[in-house]
Amino acid sequence: MMDAERTRAERSIIGSVLMEPERCMAAAVNAGVDCDWFTDPKLALAWTAAKTLFRERSAVDELLLVERAGRIAAEERSPHHGVVFGLDEIEAVIDATVT
Repeated sequence: MMDAERTRAERSIIGSVLMEPERCMAAAVNAGVDCDWFTDPKLALAWTAAKTLFRERSAVDELLLVERAGRIAAEERSPHHGVVFGLDEIEAVIDATVT
């Protein structure tokens, strides 16, 4: 898969999860999606945050995802330390998702 195509696919996974979390999170987790699937560090962080919320049986929405991503990135031992996934990235992943 070419880099641009792969990035688009990665964004679509996160965008789908944000647009239809009840349906898409379970399907993605059951398919084995993991942060290692993502080449973009911001998207890997977003997936880790979404999966954490899902496992906690919390809602997966834009604001909670950004908040959780910030907390994960702030942890010094986190592989995502210092990565930022904010509202601008939310808009980009939703825009990239085919509906």
